Amino acid sequence: MDPQWTELNQKLDALTAQVAYLSEQARLNALERESREELLETAMPVAKDVMRLASDEMEEVQEYLNPEDLVRILKKIIQHTPQLEMLLDNIDAVTDLLDTVGPVVREGMDKVTEVTGDLETKGYFGLVRGGAHLADQVAGTLTEDDLKRLGGTLVPVLQAVKAAPPAQPPSLLGLLGQMNDPAVRSGLALALRALKALGASTRPA
Repeated sequence: MDPQWTELNQKLDALTAQVAYLSEQARLNALERESREELLETAMPVAKDVMRLASDEMEEVQEYLNPEDLVRILKKIIQHTPQLEMLLDNIDAVTDLLDTVGPVVREGMDKVTEVTGDLETKGYFGLVRGGAHLADQVAGTLTEDDLKRLGGTLVPVLQAVKAAPPAQPPSLLGLLGQMNDPAVRSGLALALRALKALGASTRPA
């Protein structure tokens, strides 16, 4: 082929490629322009609503603010930007901590609720309430002197319980012989009074 025709064909190919490139760029620019126009058409009503709302809100507070106050507030914000950033970082840290600890706390509360329900089902709380009611009744009937005498009485009883039992149990005559001891008779009388009071409290109305 003639070299001149070859060179001419190469130039035509290059020109065709350049025209195609320019056409594609023009198409992309047109698409970008259309996207910007659509975005503006969508955003303008929203921006108008925001400006109208801001204007309405500013009308309510304009009598309390003046340009000098706004400038002073902006200066304060700019001057304390590092402190504000630190505060926001601390808030983020606290939020992360709560996100981490929250499941553990909820699991612990669920476990406490489960254990409390089990105790209520088994009657432990009712027993505690009954014991508290009994303690209130006892406290209302005993004075400080009564408690002191009761303490003095319990000590010998506990000592007698802790003492080693005799090698042989006492006989009936031996027990009757102990009736001569005034302390034994006093203790027996006290026990009988306690049994009488217990029987009277359990008797049906």
